[in-house]
Amino acid sequence: MLFKHSKVRRAARLIATLFIAGSFVATGSMAAAGASSAMARGSKPLSLSPAATVASHDTIAMSDSYIGNDWRKSMVAAFSYSAASAKAAGMIAGYKVDISSENTASAQISQIDSLILAHVSAIDIDSASPTALNPVIQRACSAGIVVVVFDSLASAPCEYNVQDPFIAWVKEEADIVMKAIHYRGNVILAQGIVGSGPNAVELAAQRAVIAKYPHVHIVALVDSENTASVMESAIAAVLPSLGPVAGVVTVTASIGALEAFKAAGRPLPAVAFDTSGETLDYWANALKTDPTFQATGLNADPGESAIALYESIMLLNHRTIGGKLISHNLLNFPLVTITNANRAAWSKVTPVGTEASFVWTPAEVQTVIAEQMTGRPIVAPPVPTVAVVK
Repeated sequence: MLFKHSKVRRAARLIATLFIAGSFVATGSMAAAGASSAMARGSKPLSLSPAATVASHDTIAMSDSYIGNDWRKSMVAAFSYSAASAKAAGMIAGYKVDISSENTASAQISQIDSLILAHVSAIDIDSASPTALNPVIQRACSAGIVVVVFDSLASAPCEYNVQDPFIAWVKEEADIVMKAIHYRGNVILAQGIVGSGPNAVELAAQRAVIAKYPHVHIVALVDSENTASVMESAIAAVLPSLGPVAGVVTVTASIGALEAFKAAGRPLPAVAFDTSGETLDYWANALKTDPTFQATGLNADPGESAIALYESIMLLNHRTIGGKLISHNLLNFPLVTITNANRAAWSKVTPVGTEASFVWTPAEVQTVIAEQMTGRPIVAPPVPTVAVVK
């Protein structure tokens, strides 16, 4: 069994480490993490100190198209936590969180139209579609509203974008599973949230990696919604009709795949590790059984919603970085990296039902934007000491 959820940071060197014991293999990519670097020269840092901030009249809203998995729940929690901190410090006057469980573009368009009528100052959007929201985003921009789209992007020219390098992530993840099964055998391909912006690209990237190996065959395609329970049900439904399966290539929620095979009495497949609370518990139990167990989890940070929030505040205040206008595209930021060395610290702030998430400060967000704009290496915040979800 192979454990790792690998989202690959641009310019990061990836090292896969194999540990073999009985019937499973634990594999992971190592990525640098550390405290924030110094602010770009000439940029005025944002502050959560009320004394340093003129009281704002701005209201920032978040529009989320889907709340059906732990990553999205943690993303909403990260936004709410950071927005409450910003409000308490006088950086914003208020905030709204507008969530739909439908995962449809039409529902989200209605959300955003309502926010435009409410005259919010900025809208941070996790988009249900790469194109369908463009007209309503343009309406928001035309009304003078700052729009920052994160995670699942739209494509309106006026929007600002925040997104991790997910294509490299899924390619690395698929390659690791291929290596674990020695480049031969049957695999199940599990796609994420169908209809979201990244899904079609992720699925194509996964297929492209698998296609490189003529002795690897995709025997089933399932929809996981990046949720362990959905993953388990989807794989349980197809397993009776399948012969031996060597691996499952996932976006995330691989614990669900393992549980499906376990319940069916089938040999456990090679899968990928993520950074959920359930995975960290699984990891802790594996270490109790075998103290030499090695794994690395790497995942997108649900705290990118906080990055979108603080970037919105910067844009509302007409701030620049090092004298340069903030770019419309922040397409590279630190990913959550968990190793044996920091697993216990992450476990303390990642309860079951949540995903590991950085707790960003305004200065750290300004730093990571400056690092991308100036071409410096992206540096992650430290492991948090507070959980944004209790």
